[in-house]
Amino acid sequence: MDVKAIESLMPELESFVSRYLSHFGRVQNHAHAMTI
Repeated sequence: MDVKAIESLMPELESFVSRYLSHFGRVQNHAHAMTI
């Protein structure tokens, strides 16, 4: 898998992670959701 292929998956990953943001508590913690 190359960088371009990984970058093309970002919208799908962001959509997936957005479903779980409420489990990260404060809005300040939402940035950590993508890292985790």
